[in-house]
Amino acid sequence: MPQLATFKAAVQFAKAEGILRPEAAHAVARRIDEPLQCKKEGKRKTIVFNLCGHGYLDLSAYEAYLAGKHQSRYS
Repeated sequence: MPQLATFKAAVQFAKAEGILRPEAAHAVARRIDEPLQCKKEGKRKTIVFNLCGHGYLDLSAYEAYLAGKHQSRYS
């Protein structure tokens, strides 16, 4: 998953749930995409993921993302 899409998903999750776990951002992004794909295909699934860690070392990356300054070769 592209890095900028991952940041977007993590920020969406943080706004909805009130918590930010940067190191789990890829899991969060996938868990946002999965139900959308199920809806598109008319399928029903139970979707579970584990959210853990503190992510303090990742906060500078979010600061850059929110400021529109995030540069990533994976974008």
